[in-house]
Amino acid sequence: MYNFVNVKVVSAGLTITATDATSDHLPTNNSPGTPDEEGRQFYYRSVRRRETKWDLYCTKLGAALARELKKANKNIVINNEVLTDLPEGYKLFEHVKHYVHEPKKY
Repeated sequence: MYNFVNVKVVSAGLTITATDATSDHLPTNNSPGTPDEEGRQFYYRSVRRRETKWDLYCTKLGAALARELKKANKNIVINNEVLTDLPEGYKLFEHVKHYVHEPKKY
């Protein structure tokens, strides 16, 4: 059974009020840099608030959290099953994979 004392249900969605985040766990490879000998570039790009990817993840995470809240409390009413924001200290990153020697697909 989960403990949901750190989740507030507000009109905009679900707000998480506690965090376990530390900057020690953020990726350090966050710029394209030089491709390796095979022409590959891998890095993590920070996703900003209100980008399509940001909205998608907040919607999916909010729906999953709402589902668990409803299992724990059948009487709970959640009108907007979306995270209002990530918990403090959390960031969303996209893993960018770029291959210099391969043509782009359009």
